[in-house]
Amino acid sequence: MRSLFTFLFLVATSSTLQSWADPAEETSAFLKDPAARQAVIQQDPDARKADQAVKQLGLGPKGEARVYGLSAGIFETLEKENSGDAERLTRTVNELVRNPASLEQKLTPDQKREIENLSKEIETLGKTPLTAP
Repeated sequence: MRSLFTFLFLVATSSTLQSWADPAEETSAFLKDPAARQAVIQQDPDARKADQAVKQLGLGPKGEARVYGLSAGIFETLEKENSGDAERLTRTVNELVRNPASLEQKLTPDQKREIENLSKEIETLGKTPLTAP
């Protein structure tokens, strides 16, 4: 699955995983908490780039929250898969950056469905659709 969503998720997680002392906790906060996200966006050019791409989808604040919520859920899935080991998690995300199509295999059915729903909404807005796996 090569999609804008994959790009957004991987840019956000890989940049935050590499730069924080407790990467799993900080990345989770970044994805879930708008205030934490805003602080990171102001300081991190990669996070700012990802956030701008989310805003360009035209989904509005609620839709943007859904995109970040979906990313948080995927991140939590990866964190569980790696038993909370920050080093392994970082390696997994880095591997996904090199091979974004492999992210599809890690998504739950609900996550795939949410990507599909967001994609349809974006399509109706005339924006670049997210592709469902």
